[in-house]
Amino acid sequence: MIFISLLSAVTPVFVKTGTDLRLEVKEPVVLKEGEDFIWKVNDSINVVKFRGIEHSIPEKYKSRVEFSAQNHSLLLKNVQKRDSGVHRALVSGDKDITVAEYSVTVLDPVSGVKLTVKLCSSDSTNVTVICSTEDSLISSTFTCDTQTCSHEGGERAEIITPGASLDVYLKNGSVICNHSNQVSSTRDIQKIEEFCVKPEASKGSQYKVTLIVVAIVLSLGVLAVTGGCIYHQRRKQNKAENMENTVYEDPQAVNTDLPLQQRPTNVAPAGPLPDIYSLLGPPIVSEAPTQPRDNAQPESLYATVEKLPKS
Repeated sequence: MIFISLLSAVTPVFVKTGTDLRLEVKEPVVLKEGEDFIWKVNDSINVVKFRGIEHSIPEKYKSRVEFSAQNHSLLLKNVQKRDSGVHRALVSGDKDITVAEYSVTVLDPVSGVKLTVKLCSSDSTNVTVICSTEDSLISSTFTCDTQTCSHEGGERAEIITPGASLDVYLKNGSVICNHSNQVSSTRDIQKIEEFCVKPEASKGSQYKVTLIVVAIVLSLGVLAVTGGCIYHQRRKQNKAENMENTVYEDPQAVNTDLPLQQRPTNVAPAGPLPDIYSLLGPPIVSEAPTQPRDNAQPESLYATVEKLPKS
């Protein structure tokens, strides 16, 4: 079988796993009587065979392939790794003429990437970073100056693995680690000034932090002393108020200059002590029966006392 190609080269196509891929025929195709239009994979599997107004699709492709009879394009749905290979469109008759040819590569999206700092010069003009992927398939160290980044050992700052590459470069004062393949890319960006702090700036920052800490400690000390003074003042005031409420007021001021024996008290008024007559009242005298007075002399007090009846 003779293959005649109308194309100068195979067109490479990269597609992400799980997406759809449309393959087109750029030049219009007119089929003659007895000719077929066929889409093949790796020259061994017919994906579509079209003749006249009818086309046939193998069972395993029926749910995943759409064919257009108008422009002869082929749509592959939900492509997987097994769909990688050379897809060729040809007109088959007395001889086969290739009208479209694609080298299809199905790739998974790349994993995330992380940029870390290993070493930074004192003047921040050189920095050594480690760029690694989350799946740990790629991890490499790069040294960057003010102009460019290079891989340790002097190689260019790009590590290529099958289907993906790791690239580190400088842009606008930032170090960028980029992990990419033909269908996706991820990156991590770090500003040099964020991880390369000059010693002077560092000392200044430490000095500022120290001043702030000292100010906070002093403020707390002042608050503690002030609070203690207020507490003792209120306690003293409350104690004085309680003493005033429990002492009876004396309308006459106590003269503290007098001796203790001469100071007036609330027990009894000052002055002479009462006699027994004022306390007991006048004596009670019983009236004796009226007797005729005689000229006899009155009895003495002692005689009268002796005559009183015994109780």
